[in-house]
Amino acid sequence: MNKTITDSEKKDNRVRNWTFLIYPESAPTGWIEKLRELKLECILSPLHDKDVNSDKTKKKPHYHVILLFSGKKSYEQIKKITDGFNAPRPEPVRDVRAMTRYLAHLDDDDKEKYNTADIQVFGGADIANLLKPTMTSKYQMLAEMVDYIESQDVREFIDFLVYCRHERFQDWFPILFSASSNTIKDAIKSNRHKKLLTGRVKG
Repeated sequence: MNKTITDSEKKDNRVRNWTFLIYPESAPTGWIEKLRELKLECILSPLHDKDVNSDKTKKKPHYHVILLFSGKKSYEQIKKITDGFNAPRPEPVRDVRAMTRYLAHLDDDDKEKYNTADIQVFGGADIANLLKPTMTSKYQMLAEMVDYIESQDVREFIDFLVYCRHERFQDWFPILFSASSNTIKDAIKSNRHKKLLTGRVKG
């Protein structure tokens, strides 16, 4: 006996989150404001203007957009939105956290890195939680911070705090309010004492 497949049993290809590209050269005038006017949770990447293809040719400058919904949306529903931005076909997002980190290529060592401070958020999307680092990436960032302190001869914690506030707000700055802040404070203090001691010896 053949079983009749009901609509509810058919494969549901709808997903809650979608991503698409915007090319500045073909985007409509005022497209960023149009994103805001959607009144949706939306995450906009920095301008990706340093990406290259596998053959080393340069890709056209573009932005990545992530749209977050409380319920599932079909391809057709999203296509109606992306057509308003002259965008290529939208793609479903299977892992929002991974896709958000991709906006700055945080986990792609073979790709050009972009500043997470340049990621824009509309509609109240919780980007801080989405960019929360793994333990491995946290240790990597701590190593980068120590290297920066040494190379730039940072001697006061407040100077480093201000730098992170303006230049590394999405990745380094949150670490300064965690248990790891003591490590950074000790590194700065040690660097200051080391340079002062070196100066006295040379004098």
